[in-house]
Amino acid sequence: MQMMFLKALASNLLDQGCTSVQCIAVHPGVVSTNLVPGVKKKTFWMLDPSEAARSVLHCATSDEVVENMEKGFAYYSSNCKPAKVSPLALKLEVCLAVWKATLSILDLSINYLSHIQVKSN
Repeated sequence: MQMMFLKALASNLLDQGCTSVQCIAVHPGVVSTNLVPGVKKKTFWMLDPSEAARSVLHCATSDEVVENMEKGFAYYSSNCKPAKVSPLALKLEVCLAVWKATLSILDLSINYLSHIQVKSN
């Protein structure tokens, strides 16, 4: 749902003429932290926080990410590579339905994206 909302955000931003915002979802992997009680030991398939941060930093700093964006959106996995989204998230109309439902649940009737100032060339 988060990815679908972000994909709809990217689409809505592009519709408003805003190309300066990049909507990138990043899955850092399974991370060994103290957030989950009872999971104290890092196993071979878990990443420590510094390893998990690698994919987030890659997306924030790599020109490759911008080149791989599709309609203002990209999804990257813990190995710093583009990842596949669920088939449902490929359907923009479904993503836009998630967007509208979220705004309705939050009782946001104002289109906040319409207030974006777009620089003209």
